[in-house]
Amino acid sequence: MGDGHSFKAKIRHPMGYLFTPEVTMIVDGCSGAVVGWSVALSETAVAVADALRHGMTHFPPPLGYYSDNGSGETGDMLDKETTGILPRIGIEHFTGIPGNPQGRGKIERLWQTITIPLAKQYATYQGKDADAETLRKVSNALASAQKVQKKGKELSKAQEAALSAAPTWAQFIADLEEAVRRYNFEHEHRSLPKNPEAGRHFTPMKYYEYRMETDGMRVKTDVLSPLELDFMYRPEEERIPDRGAVSLHNNTYFHQELLDYSGQKVRVAYDIHDADHVIVKDMQGKVICKAVFNGNKRAAFAETRMEQLAERRRKGQAKRLQDKMDLIEAQRQSAAPIIEQQPDFGEFLKLETESGGLVEVENRPSESGRGKKKLRDFLWEDAG
Repeated sequence: MGDGHSFKAKIRHPMGYLFTPEVTMIVDGCSGAVVGWSVALSETAVAVADALRHGMTHFPPPLGYYSDNGSGETGDMLDKETTGILPRIGIEHFTGIPGNPQGRGKIERLWQTITIPLAKQYATYQGKDADAETLRKVSNALASAQKVQKKGKELSKAQEAALSAAPTWAQFIADLEEAVRRYNFEHEHRSLPKNPEAGRHFTPMKYYEYRMETDGMRVKTDVLSPLELDFMYRPEEERIPDRGAVSLHNNTYFHQELLDYSGQKVRVAYDIHDADHVIVKDMQGKVICKAVFNGNKRAAFAETRMEQLAERRRKGQAKRLQDKMDLIEAQRQSAAPIIEQQPDFGEFLKLETESGGLVEVENRPSESGRGKKKLRDFLWEDAG
C-alpha cells in the first residue's frame, strides 16, 4: 500500500528556495516494512510512481497494490492499459472507498514513527505542536531571506543564519534514508509477532524476510531487471544540453547523443536515490540516451598512451630534480674558501699497528683547537 504526506519542515530546494516536500512511502501491508519511498521536488512530480519504482528496485513486485484513491494523473500512470506501471508488471490495483480509507491508519502510524520525529530535528519544523513564537520568528526570518535572495541582493548575517538553519536537499534525503533504515531494521513493532529465535517482537524488515521465506503464497520472487526499471516512471525536469552534457541538481551528465541536441529542450528523468545516471528524452517522450555522471571525464587516450605520458613526466621530474641538485652543489662550491694546493700526505698518513695493519689518520688538527685532545691528536703526535 502507498500514501503521501506533507513533510512538517521547510527544506532547501536544489535551486535554492525553501519548500515543503511531499513524502510518499510504499509499505508492505503484512509486515509494515517500508519497501520504497520518494520525495517530490514539486507538486507535478510523479511521487507515487517513483516510490513504486524504488521499491521494485530492491524487492520483488507485489501481487497487489492498495491505495485510498486511484484517480487523476497518477491513476493513469499506474493503471492505464498497456502503459500503466501496474498492468505492465502484472500487479492488481485495489482502491479504497472515498471517505473511508482502509489503509490510512497504518500509514498514519508510519508518519508518527518516521517523518514527524525527523521534522522535529530541524529548526524549520512547522508541525501542530511547534512553539508558536519560535515558528513565527523562523518563518519571518526565512521569508525575509528569500525576498532578498530573489532580488539578488547580499544577505545579512541574520538572514544567512536563517537559511543555513534549513536543511539542504541532500541532507534531508540522507536523514530520511537513515530514518527509514532505523525503522525497518531496529524498530521492534509491538503489533508484530515475536521472533521465535530471539523471543522479542520482529522488526518490520525481519518480519518481511521471515514471511517471504515461510509463506508459500508468494509467487513473485525476482526483482525487475535494470532495463525494466529504466523505463518505469521517474520524476522529470526540463534541461537544455550544452556540448553533450546536462546539469541537474549540481551534477553533470554526459552522452555523445546529446551533442545533437545542443540548445534544444530535453526531459531529464532522474532517481533521487541514485545519482550515477539519468534517462534523457526528447520533448515528445522518445528516449535519447542514458547519460552518465561526469561521463565526459573518462580517459581520452588508450591506457598504453597514458603510460607513455606518465613515464615522460617521471623522467622530466627526475631531470629537473638533478638540475636543481647540480645548481645547489655549484653554489656550495662557489661559497667555499679557496685553499692553496698542498702536497698529498695520503700515503704518509697511514700508521702501522703492532699487528702489521694500517690505520688511516685524519688531517692534522688546527693549532687553535680548544678542549681535550682527541684520539686523532695523539695519533698525530705519535706520527711526529
